[in-house]
Amino acid sequence: IGKGGVNSKQICRATGAKLAIRDHESDTNLKNIELEGSFDQIKEASALVRELIMHTSATLPAKQPSFT
Repeated sequence: IGKGGVNSKQICRATGAKLAIRDHESDTNLKNIELEGSFDQIKEASALVRELIMHTSATLPAKQPSFT
């Protein structure tokens, strides 16, 4: 997550959880985020990932629908 995985690495360092980003099986526009660690590590990392996604989504301009 982030350029060069900078945010992913920061979340891993802060929580101790392992984080992997994988391509979605059927939708190329989506990614799967896999977390590995203790329950508390995963809980904390999950909260940070959600916060990051919400913050990133809020700062990106809304996509306009395309008509062809």
